[in-house]
Amino acid sequence: TTIEGRWRRRDDGMAALMLGTVFEQTKEKYGLQLLAGEQGLHRSLRWLYFSEDIENADFLRGGELMLLTGYSFGGREGFERFVKMLISRNACGVIVNVGKYIFPEELSPELLTLCDERQFPLITMPWKYHLTDIWQDYGQQIFLRAHEQNRLTYLFQMLLEDARHYSPEDESRLIANRFAPRGSYCAAVLSWNHRERKPGEFSGEITVLVENHLNQVREPACAFPYRNQQVLVFQARTVREIKTMLG
Repeated sequence: TTIEGRWRRRDDGMAALMLGTVFEQTKEKYGLQLLAGEQGLHRSLRWLYFSEDIENADFLRGGELMLLTGYSFGGREGFERFVKMLISRNACGVIVNVGKYIFPEELSPELLTLCDERQFPLITMPWKYHLTDIWQDYGQQIFLRAHEQNRLTYLFQMLLEDARHYSPEDESRLIANRFAPRGSYCAAVLSWNHRERKPGEFSGEITVLVENHLNQVREPACAFPYRNQQVLVFQARTVREIKTMLG
């Protein structure tokens, strides 16, 4: 089974856009090479981010695909420190434009091993291709998927409050996202304790973590923040099955 074949099946109808999907669709077009972190291709791709300043780490919320040239890192060591920061901030992965400031053969085995262990995709793109092109290409896919995901989220939020608003259009949306329009559903609520931050202050980060996990187990579900809580909607699952999926 090819990697491409696996990702076509895994992303079929999933609400979240996975990095592996766009990677397989565009690797020939942009000469992309996956150097490490293949097991992390299930990560949800939510944003594109272009920055080479490690001081901007606080702006990362999880799910960002970082696009880099290596211009401001001052060599391999600076680049590797930046990648380690991205891993710690739960970024989606990194695509680095190699051949001018950073070269693949310069990257240490230790960094590649770390990316494999932490399931963090490290992807290279030859210098002859432009980051602006891949930015436009991926950005369009992110926008379209996010629009559909927002509509699905709104549908479930609405049904949690008043199921009488259900319409034929809603039925089509459920089918497109691998949910059967008829049957039983179960909503799980995640709670957590944090001494310094309120739940609503980092609900987006929790959503990314939950999406990454659901992508990995290939379970059709919808995760979203709702009234300062994290809600997951499953279909035809028992409480025991949900606990098993969530680990």
